[in-house]
Amino acid sequence: LTLNTPLTGSIGFAADTDLFSMALTAGVNYGFAVNGTTLSDPYLEVLDSTGTTLRTDDDGGDDLNAYLTYTPSTTGTNFLAARESGNNATGNFIAQFWQIPAVSIDSPVAVEGDSGTSNLTFTLTLSSASPIPVTVDVATLGSATATAGSDYVPFARTVTFASGQTSATLSVQVIGDLAFEPTEAFHLKLSN
Repeated sequence: LTLNTPLTGSIGFAADTDLFSMALTAGVNYGFAVNGTTLSDPYLEVLDSTGTTLRTDDDGGDDLNAYLTYTPSTTGTNFLAARESGNNATGNFIAQFWQIPAVSIDSPVAVEGDSGTSNLTFTLTLSSASPIPVTVDVATLGSATATAGSDYVPFARTVTFASGQTSATLSVQVIGDLAFEPTEAFHLKLSN
């Protein structure tokens, strides 16, 4: 199984398990999925090089698909095992693994203006595309020098990156006034 490359497999008889070798790097957070195309209830295991089960999932994905994350402590060959949850059905599936992307955000600048509101637009970027949607909770968090409610409109929302999407934007409303003020700043908190 190759990083970021989905592979189709088939469970051809009861108690059949398909094994795929994977090269994993210590300290890297990976996502793994086994999604049934005709297999009704996929079961996923991540095994070490000796065949010892490290992580399992039955229904962590959408519908009855299996999904899990794992960060290996050593670099080397591991295995993804795919089967039907009850070991008694057949069908096809898609197996894949990918590096869980990191999220970064830019630091835009806006002129406040003398009245009304203007948008300060931020761009969030994933370090790599993900085969499944990625969500990030974003909220204004305490102010560095700007005051919530008088300099900007505070908010909390969830930004969702669709499968394959690597950037998204969100805007914070900046409130204009006639007061003479030095350059002001506020913080955004990214979580989840």
